Amino acid sequence: MKISKSVSYRYLAQESILFFIFSYLVFLGSSKFSLINPQILLIDTVLLTFIPVIFILKRPIAQSAILLPLAVMLAVMGLASLTSIDLRRSLAEWVLVSAAICLFFLVSELVARGWPGELVIKVVLWVGAIFMALCWSEFINWYSQWLMINPGVWLPGIPFRLSNPNLVAVLVNVWLMMALGGLAVSQTHIARFFLGLWVLSALIVLYLTSSRGGWLGSATGLLCLGFLFLRTKKELCSSVWNKIKNKRALLLLLGMALLALLTVIALLAYRQMNQPSHGSRDEFWAPAMQAFLSSPLLGKGPHTFISAYLQANHVPPYLFFDYAHSIYMDLLSGNGLLGLLAFVGLMFSLVRELWRQLKQSTGENWGLTAGALAALTAFCVHGFVDSVHHTEPISLWNLCILMGAVLLHKPQQTKSQAWSGYFKISLSVIVMCFSWFNYWAISPFQAGLDAANQGNWLEAEKQLNQAVIRDSTMTITHQQLGYVLSQETAAGDISKLQPAITAFERTVQLDPYWAVNQANLGALYRSIGNINPSRAAFTQAVKLAPDYPVYQLNLGDIAETGGDLVTATQAYQQALTLAPQWREAYFWRATPFRTKVQQNWAATQPVISHPKTQIQLEQDIALSPAMIQPYLDLTQVYLDNGQMDLAESTLNKGINFASGGGLEVDWLKAELLAERGDPSRAALLGEKVMQAQLNPTIFGPGISGNALYTIYMFRRASIPMDFVPQLETISLNDIWGKRVLQLANWFERSGSPEKSQYWRDIVFKKIPDLNLITRHNLSP
Repeated sequence: MKISKSVSYRYLAQESILFFIFSYLVFLGSSKFSLINPQILLIDTVLLTFIPVIFILKRPIAQSAILLPLAVMLAVMGLASLTSIDLRRSLAEWVLVSAAICLFFLVSELVARGWPGELVIKVVLWVGAIFMALCWSEFINWYSQWLMINPGVWLPGIPFRLSNPNLVAVLVNVWLMMALGGLAVSQTHIARFFLGLWVLSALIVLYLTSSRGGWLGSATGLLCLGFLFLRTKKELCSSVWNKIKNKRALLLLLGMALLALLTVIALLAYRQMNQPSHGSRDEFWAPAMQAFLSSPLLGKGPHTFISAYLQANHVPPYLFFDYAHSIYMDLLSGNGLLGLLAFVGLMFSLVRELWRQLKQSTGENWGLTAGALAALTAFCVHGFVDSVHHTEPISLWNLCILMGAVLLHKPQQTKSQAWSGYFKISLSVIVMCFSWFNYWAISPFQAGLDAANQGNWLEAEKQLNQAVIRDSTMTITHQQLGYVLSQETAAGDISKLQPAITAFERTVQLDPYWAVNQANLGALYRSIGNINPSRAAFTQAVKLAPDYPVYQLNLGDIAETGGDLVTATQAYQQALTLAPQWREAYFWRATPFRTKVQQNWAATQPVISHPKTQIQLEQDIALSPAMIQPYLDLTQVYLDNGQMDLAESTLNKGINFASGGGLEVDWLKAELLAERGDPSRAALLGEKVMQAQLNPTIFGPGISGNALYTIYMFRRASIPMDFVPQLETISLNDIWGKRVLQLANWFERSGSPEKSQYWRDIVFKKIPDLNLITRHNLSP
């Protein structure tokens, strides 16, 4: 049959529209980092506005058996949001889930109105191919670095792992099952070739994720596809079996080949799983269960798991997590038993409908439906050990788009079914309205952050005050306003001190479990001499994170100020135990009491051993190639010996094949530049290092702390600042003080005496008794 040009043009137009929208969603519009960007939020909001407009202009006609359980799940989630410990945060999560459901409605309506479901799947797989190309690029770059540093060693001694592996695994798993479903029914050699190549690429990418949950999802998805094929293609399977069952040699050969393949896969999997990030789920599931038990029916509210986690785990030293590493634990903690039952009911209805559809399908439709069932299986099984439904918003959005393309919908047959149209319109209107509100609320907030990052504190205060008015229950607006006001106070405007305290009091009220808020409030109270509230705030910070030395240090300081020397001694000694690198710092020499505490503590510590030799460090690297510290220590040894080439190659190995290192890596780079006769570049890099050192975060200098917390917790950007200036920290011990003078020397050598003097003034202000080094003599 000849296809008319109008039909082919329409198909091409549909393909182009779908490709643009899905590419945008996957690569830009629906990640946790993109949702903090006002420009992207505006684009998302405009796109989400089209859905209710389309539904109003063309009333929804698709009717599905899963609509009622879907409505029940959203209703339960909405009720859990209304009873949440943080209504604002939970409602935002409800809207994100609802946006995914609206995409499901939109795609299903397009398919019901004649857009080919296979076209949607084809576009998704094309976008998936681009996504995998980026994964391949990441691996190739890493492998090139390996060969450059280890010429002739073709098999890396360190396993590689893709960035954001669980997101990659859940996306590629779902796409893989759809591709395999298509491959099973493809009729042309060219289609089989490209789908086979796509499947091979996906399997390798999944291997490179090292995601055990992802692999579990892959295995169960493949088993599901195999079961569906055997269950619904009995005649074909019987025909194949009859042809080979009497050929014992062939069966033996196939069995041996299968055993060899499984052995190779097992060995590769064992090697790849040797990742330092792999651990148990106890630290996540225990607080999720505690949250559920304290509120069993509706939980604590969607997207509130992080609050339960902060109460059960000390952050720092632990990292924080905004999800329970399990769909089902997340549902229990956030939506309670009712939420879990609603989700299970929805999944049961979806599987039942797909199964009914599969039994009546042939050819291409069978492949799409079988792929959808396998994709859903992989998603839900992976979800036992990872929160794949909101690790990133695109995870759920992707699944909803595919289900909308595959699930066949019946036209409305009775007036009683007309409620489905009103439901779709109402939900899409709610999502649209909240999206516009969110954009309206974030505009002055982002303007305030931009002004603060430029040092314009007055404009930042003005904009953030406006943000507080627009979104008064959003915790982060109060916190960021408090940071700005504390900076203005530190600059000499004492009138801003009480408003800063008020801002942090509201912050603590809305988010009481993030210890840095308590510590900052305690520091501001101390600034006005309010001893008892200050001590109470620092005590609460220590209770939430007893293994964090900054909080112990400040508790000791306020106890010393209040005359409670017993508590001060205990807190100071605990701070030194947790941060022994502070043992040589001016803070302990500032008062006789602190000096005595430090001396008594030092007397109980083991004698510091001599630094390891070059041979010992080389052995450490050979035994633990993924640990960064031996690389750094060995680099320093080579620098001290004047072996610049060896120092540089060792540092590069550490950067590429080990994790961590922090500012030490960049400082060693600066030393290398200076030793190679480039003090200008050394000074510029060293200055960045020192600025980060002087402005540490809760996880250490140069490591994201509160800024990352606000992205995960509130989906908002923030000022790169964790501590108010009034909080006591030891940002420069004596070693780093000497490094500041080293930096000043680099500026002096590069012809920048003003910069050199600037850094000398800083170090002698913070360490006034650093008598081994004078303002005019850099030699000890």
